[in-house]
Amino acid sequence: MAATFKLTNAIGVADADAFVPEIWSLEVIAAYKRNLVMANLVSKLNHIGKPGDTINIPRPTRGSASQKTNANVVAPIAFTDTVTQVSLDKHYEYSRVVETSWTCRD
Repeated sequence: MAATFKLTNAIGVADADAFVPEIWSLEVIAAYKRNLVMANLVSKLNHIGKPGDTINIPRPTRGSASQKTNANVVAPIAFTDTVTQVSLDKHYEYSRVVETSWTCRD
């Protein structure tokens, strides 16, 4: 008995057969990166291949300025910071099904 699957939004054999991979020139990639807005406003952290389940991001506290005159000695402000923790406990996936013309036989 052949297995039958009912799929919605699936790529058919005709669609897959017409697929042609594309090569993007470096100029197109450079223009794309130049026009990015959000990616330039956020920090991107690459944690691929690194162990751990939490990323600790130091957040320095803002200090205050001190008035200085000729006779005053400069007094350094003690460094204090807080840490923002980002837990890596969520997983996301994106799936697509490519329909083929083969059948499964028992």
